[in-house]
Amino acid sequence: MNWKEQRELRKNQMQNLEVERKKLARLVWKSMGKGEREQLYTEINFQWDNMPQYIKDKISSKDDYVSLEIENYCVERTKKSK
Repeated sequence: MNWKEQRELRKNQMQNLEVERKKLARLVWKSMGKGEREQLYTEINFQWDNMPQYIKDKISSKDDYVSLEIENYCVERTKKSK
């Protein structure tokens, strides 16, 4: 297998892992209650407010940061429950 085929194979594997990760995050998000969701939003907003400005400048937007943190939280929660 040459390097181009290996690169494509790895790219496909990474895309599949990302799809599985998003599925897990959606399942956990749906199972969370309204209070737990609001608490998570509050915690993430607090983290954003306390983040140094130079880091905020490197992140494209607050919405992207919030969605990524929610996804990470949901995936970690799934891993802990297993």
